Parts: sequence; C-alpha cells; structure tokens
Amino acid sequence: MRDKTNAELDSDAIRLFSPDMQSRLHISHPELNTELRSKAFDEAYIDVLRNIESVHPDLSTEVLKLLQIEGSIADYSPSSDQIRALDERYFDLEKRGKLNLSKNYFCAARFSAACKYLQSAATFDDPCNAVYEAQHSRV
Repeated sequence: MRDKTNAELDSDAIRLFSPDMQSRLHISHPELNTELRSKAFDEAYIDVLRNIESVHPDLSTEVLKLLQIEGSIADYSPSSDQIRALDERYFDLEKRGKLNLSKNYFCAARFSAACKYLQSAATFDDPCNAVYEAQHSRV
C-alpha cells in the first residue's frame, strides 16, 4: 500500500469537515449560492476572496493570534493539519466547558478552512464552501 501524497491528505481532510457544504450554503445563503454559481469561475473566485477579506477585520484579537497570518489573506495557506488541530482544540475546550476560549478556536478553524477551500478551488463547490466557512468564522 502506497503512502498518500500531501494533496491527497489535504483532500481527505477537507472532506472530513465538509460532508455536504453545498447544501448548507444553499440553505444558509441561497441568494449568494445562486449568484456565485451564475458567474464565471474566475469572477466567483475573486468575489469569494473579497468576502473572506471582509470577514478578516471582524475577527477578534484572540482569533487573529491563533491564525498567525503574515501578509495578505490571498497568501495565507493553512495546512489541513493546522485546521484539524484548531478543530480538535475547539472540541476539547468545549467539552471542558471553556466556551469563550473554544469559540476562538472554532472561528480560527472556520476562517482557515475558508482560505484552504479557496486556495484549492477546482469546482464551484470550493468557493461556495469557502463562503460558508468564512461566514461561520464570524460567530
């Protein structure tokens, strides 16, 4: 049995925390879902990048510290392992009743996932997933 490549591992990890994002975007933001899918892929990509960039200033100082973004949002490249670690920490803190702290990890994981989806965008599902994740990083 061969080892998986990093790209395959990243793809597997994204599937772990996105079983059916398209339908959730359709339910949570149906107009945006329809609007994105009606555009050319490059235009949708740019719109989603702007959407993610608009969320960034709304993130708390604590969340920004967890993200450790250097440079532009377009250049922020979290790994699947980083996203998974943020999610695991969020679940752990939530179980222990540390809800304020767990919220920071949740927001950081969602924002990181949004950036990851956009950077690896190959179909319209990816930008839609990015928007869904970005919107949930605002909690």
